[in-house]
Amino acid sequence: MIGHWKRDCPTKVQQQVVQRLRNDTANRGTRKMQDKANVYVKMTIFGKEVPCLLDSGCETTLIPKQLFDQFKNLETRTATNQVRAANDTPIRISGEIRLPFCIDDCFFWTDALVSEDIEEVMLGSD
Repeated sequence: MIGHWKRDCPTKVQQQVVQRLRNDTANRGTRKMQDKANVYVKMTIFGKEVPCLLDSGCETTLIPKQLFDQFKNLETRTATNQVRAANDTPIRISGEIRLPFCIDDCFFWTDALVSEDIEEVMLGSD
C-alpha cells in the first residue's frame, strides 16, 4: 500500500510477527546473496522447512505452484485478486489457499495466492 510504513502500523501483533520473522533469517541461495540482505526466513509448512522472502512491498502472501503441488489434500478456492509485480507485469494466479505457517513456536494460518510465475514463497504484509 502506498504510504504505509511498518513503524506506523496500527497492529502491534503484526509488527511483532514481522520483527520475529526478520530476526530468524534463513540460509537461502548463495553466500553472496545472504551477505547483501537478510530478507529470507525459514518457515515450516506441513513439516517442510521452506525459505520465504519477507517482502514488505507485497500486500498478499504468494506461494509457488511447484511448492503447492507437493502438498496433498489442500483445498483451493478460485482467486479473485489480480496481482502485479513491481514492474507492473501481471502475475498469473491459479488459486487461493489457506496455509499453516510455523516459525519457532509461533503458529498461524494465512491465505496465500498460488502462482506458477514465482519461484519462492513471498510473505506479504497480510
